[in-house]
Amino acid sequence: MLFDFFKKIIEFGTKEREILLHPASIAIFLPKFAEDNTSDLLVSILKQEIVKYTLEQATIHNFDVEKTEYNFGYYWDLDSLSWKKIKNYYVASEQGKPMLLVPKCLVSQKYKFSTADFVKKEYSL
Repeated sequence: MLFDFFKKIIEFGTKEREILLHPASIAIFLPKFAEDNTSDLLVSILKQEIVKYTLEQATIHNFDVEKTEYNFGYYWDLDSLSWKKIKNYYVASEQGKPMLLVPKCLVSQKYKFSTADFVKKEYSL
């Protein structure tokens, strides 16, 4: 469902793509896609940056970094407009599982907008 959405976006012009790639637009055009899935999508899109951030923080705070590569899945590559795999070293949790650290400034208990707010603001007559 989400893959098909991104695949279709490539066919549109620049202005349409800009509108469709807005996080609130995805929530509007994909059925049953609300805040929880929006955060999952944002983590997926930013995953490469989050992996880099985690490794930087590990260096700063002297966390052990596992020297075997872990497959973190996919991230959205803006240059090629495609999903790409990301493999990298990782920081292990106490249970030995790979973990990602997210900058505090990106964490929120509640979204500052809802799908309804976006529609009212962007498309009010």
